[in-house]
Amino acid sequence: MAIFNKILRSFALAREKYYLLHVKFIIISNNCWGYEIYKILGREYNTPFVGLYVYPDDYIRFLENFHKIIKLPLIFSSESKYIDAQQISYPIGLLAEDIEIHFLHYATEDEALVKWQRRVSRMQRDIEDGVAIYLKICDRDGLKDAHIERFMSLPFDNKISIGINKKPYKNHLVAENLRDMTGNFVVNGMDLFKKRYRYMDFPLWLKNGHIQKSVFSKILSKVLF
Repeated sequence: MAIFNKILRSFALAREKYYLLHVKFIIISNNCWGYEIYKILGREYNTPFVGLYVYPDDYIRFLENFHKIIKLPLIFSSESKYIDAQQISYPIGLLAEDIEIHFLHYATEDEALVKWQRRVSRMQRDIEDGVAIYLKICDRDGLKDAHIERFMSLPFDNKISIGINKKPYKNHLVAENLRDMTGNFVVNGMDLFKKRYRYMDFPLWLKNGHIQKSVFSKILSKVLF
């Protein structure tokens, strides 16, 4: 079984490379979800949303004014409106004075700033070239129904929300069996991406905007991801 899974995993990754070989995209997520596809395809990050997370209020406000806020300078703060100062062990960036970017997987402010600026520059270049933006949000960090409603109203063609409960939106995906240890919301962004075939055929979404499970993804969800 281990050998079979290894072969199937290799085939799945090869399929993603084949499907997405000539497909350009920009992934924006509220946490680490999605960044590994860039590594799978061997591409530079054209998104700054790598190794970080954003709380729902700030994430939605950012997206509602995306094209303006993404051009603003990133500054840093030693405080947060969401967590106590004693718990802060990573850089916290600010956009538009109070939209917090939690650079969870960065050691220093300098590292966070350099990578943010470089990736924002790539993203803005690709946006000008007409590259499609793909948005994702999930039910972690205090997400409420009002957040989802605002998210679904955003003027972007490609967006999905993921959670453990059903919602009245066709592009909301239920991942009931991907709960974190509390059981109240989905697993962290990295694990949620690794198990992407549990709730949709991921390359089909990036290739043509289709949000669906395929026969292939259903097989993978049972024996691998």
